Amino acid sequence: MSYKEHEELLLRSKMSLGITDIGSEALRFPQAIAHRGFKVQFPENTLIAFEGAAKAGAHAIETDLHLSKDGVVMISHDATLKRCFGVEGKLIDYDYSYLKTLRTLEAPHVPMPTLKEVLEFMCQPAVLDMWLLLDIKADNDAEDIIRETASAIHSVNPSQEFWANRIVLGCWTLSFLPVCGLSLQN
Repeated sequence: MSYKEHEELLLRSKMSLGITDIGSEALRFPQAIAHRGFKVQFPENTLIAFEGAAKAGAHAIETDLHLSKDGVVMISHDATLKRCFGVEGKLIDYDYSYLKTLRTLEAPHVPMPTLKEVLEFMCQPAVLDMWLLLDIKADNDAEDIIRETASAIHSVNPSQEFWANRIVLGCWTLSFLPVCGLSLQN
């Protein structure tokens, strides 16, 4: 595919560029984005941290995506499990069945959520005015993580209109963008 073809594909898919109406006139006021949730009070990147951020009045939640060995999109800033869960090894080396048993080192010792669980949280009436910044870590395989991210989004709510103004993708390398255009165009 030529550069021009890539450019046209990207422009056809607003989500592939992370361009949404979040930047519209109605939303140009300063916004509070809870980086990994309300991590001052709760373990970072957990559902309880995201709930805390919503209760504190955040406009958005920034969170991080990694794939498990069996292709489940997990919420974790680190590629390794040591800092937050006290376990040696990389997240991608473990299946979801094991990862769901881990608890944060920091109290209240809660599990690592999946992207699907976070998206389900974002469907609750109290947080429908919030949006998500999904930081897709570059150490993931682009095709795998974008495909599984799209699958999680569509499994929770297949409506493009529902998510179009509520999800922004943070991609660290240009190679992710064409994959976003293919997997997330609808």
